[in-house]
Amino acid sequence: MIFTLFLLFAVLFMTIRKVSGISILVSLGSFIFLSGTWILLDTKITTIAGGNYALTYFFSYLVFYLLPIPLLFFFQLILKQRNRFMMCLIWVTAGNAIIWMLMHLLNIISLQKTAISVHAIIIVFLIFFLCEFFRREGSHRRKRLLCTFFGIFLILTVGILSIAMYHADLLKPTNSSVMFAWSIMIMILCMAMDAVTMFHRLWKEQNHMKFYRQLATEDSMTGLANRNAYEFKIQSLADNPPSEISFIMFDIDQLKVINDTYGHQTGDQVISLTAGCIGEVFGKYGECYRIGGDEFCVILTSHEQIADLLRQFDGLVEKRNRIPFPLRISHGWETREYPDGSAVSVNDIIELKTASDKKLYLHKSACRIS
Repeated sequence: MIFTLFLLFAVLFMTIRKVSGISILVSLGSFIFLSGTWILLDTKITTIAGGNYALTYFFSYLVFYLLPIPLLFFFQLILKQRNRFMMCLIWVTAGNAIIWMLMHLLNIISLQKTAISVHAIIIVFLIFFLCEFFRREGSHRRKRLLCTFFGIFLILTVGILSIAMYHADLLKPTNSSVMFAWSIMIMILCMAMDAVTMFHRLWKEQNHMKFYRQLATEDSMTGLANRNAYEFKIQSLADNPPSEISFIMFDIDQLKVINDTYGHQTGDQVISLTAGCIGEVFGKYGECYRIGGDEFCVILTSHEQIADLLRQFDGLVEKRNRIPFPLRISHGWETREYPDGSAVSVNDIIELKTASDKKLYLHKSACRIS
């Protein structure tokens, strides 16, 4: 039970951190919980303080009949395959438990006479387990699941041994839970070793995915979102358009002259300065992108503060500029409103961006004239 609680905390942690592999821990935790419940019921501890013996007896059989289900799910998940035979075996196991329990409640058959069915399921599972593990899995994957394989093989072997001894009248039914208890403890340790290894591997894969996702959507020089992220955003806006979309386009004036006169290192500093000012002023209101060498874009869902924010931006650039001549960054913006339910295409969004570009070049021309 304590180990089950530990797994529940692990599942909660993985859910919060959005780490894959939750279903593996859930199936493992379910099996361990059912195992502990069956051992508790089979030892009849619950009847010591005057509990209902018949009810304990009934639930002991019910839990035992359901035990193979989470183990089958766990085996299927660690092998990363959906096998029709295994799914059928899961449904047969569940149906077997339901049918026999109902027939017992209706006084049609005694529970002791139904045990052979779940015994047969366990034997079939062991044979299938051995065949699938060695037939489908490469040596590298078998090494990664060696402890789990040993644990499952051990508990199935103990189960079959106790079944054989039970039918040969060499083992009392109450003693089978003792053998199962020791085997389940060993199995838990074996599975825990592989689960920790698997969790560590999944954690590393998750971090790698996060790193490569960031690499694919973030501009390495400025820290703003890059062209890829911009393209994704365009598609997202077309699929789920807000009631209003505003584009602000930015372009550094005479960047080529700056590169030729002061060197590309200074040009890079100008790009970083521009990106930093854009992110600081507009970052909390919209999404900021570097979509070209000296071309930047901000996408917002409101136009009310744009004029004030652009004045703040111009003032911040002037304040932080360390180039020996005034640094000018042209900008232009346009906005569109989309009534609820209206169809918006990618071309509509691109036309909005084009309209913003025209405003930018008008601003650039006006600055040259002045």
